[in-house]
Amino acid sequence: ALVDATALEREPSPPPTEHGAADAAMAASSGDLPEFQLFRFGDGTARIVGCELRNERAERTTQVPIHGLARLHVTCEFLEDQPQHLVGFYVKDRLNLHVIGINTHQERVPERPVRKGDVLTYVFEFNVELKPGYYSVSPAIAYNQLEHRWMDYVENMLIVHVHDSVPGRMVFGVCLPSTRRVTVHASTARTSTAFADATEG
Repeated sequence: ALVDATALEREPSPPPTEHGAADAAMAASSGDLPEFQLFRFGDGTARIVGCELRNERAERTTQVPIHGLARLHVTCEFLEDQPQHLVGFYVKDRLNLHVIGINTHQERVPERPVRKGDVLTYVFEFNVELKPGYYSVSPAIAYNQLEHRWMDYVENMLIVHVHDSVPGRMVFGVCLPSTRRVTVHASTARTSTAFADATEG
């Protein structure tokens, strides 16, 4: 499963910060990449208070190698009682295309009610198959899978750089599959001649 089992355990609330200051900090992180503008919406019944990427050594990072293991931690604070909810995220490229999308409903994480003041951290684990470049992460807390209703949605909350450890390699598509194999099979001279005759005719 792509969701860590420990994600459903209650974690202590992060140190309190002013919402305006937190938003300003997030905006500054995308200031050098104008295509990734911070935008927040939702009805305010819950709030994403943390979104960070960690590598396979549990270190916080914004740099991920191709095919590297990534763990996205999304911390949510609920400001009202809710009978159910789902948490997910999109990863977008610089053309604003969604290249990865994962949520708790799709990953069959059991839905659970929450009470006002609850703080939960969801940990999404996945391998990064994307081509080198800059990407943004947009986490969200929704009511359910079917309605387009969000408690909180932060567009471009985190900027991540995917890099290639192989110097000079070009990735021509949107991703580089982690499992690849190329084989060469030589044809006989007779087959090659038959093909040439067919094309000339």
